[in-house]
Amino acid sequence: MYEGDLLSAVLTRNPSVWTESPELGRELRAIVSTSTDPPLDLRQKAERFLTP
Repeated sequence: MYEGDLLSAVLTRNPSVWTESPELGRELRAIVSTSTDPPLDLRQKAERFLTP
């Protein structure tokens, strides 16, 4: 386990998860959008998640 492990796992879920649970997707977008200075690998995963 490492810092950001849980967020990393959530960000890399199948996109259909967010289609089936749009409210969770909105909450995750809000969390990711406000995170500051994440590690590079986590930042890249967040950018992929945020890109439609």
